[in-house]
Amino acid sequence: MSTQADIISAYEAASKMRWFPWGHRAHLRVFLAAFALPVVPRLVLD
Repeated sequence: MSTQADIISAYEAASKMRWFPWGHRAHLRVFLAAFALPVVPRLVLD
């Protein structure tokens, strides 16, 4: 019984885990910043 309870609690904890510790919005912000930063000087100089 104790082993089964441990397995169930481990499964529940693992099922609540996410692939990445941060949200999708943070990942999107980093991608957009990496794309936009090299473009900014070009826009300012033109």
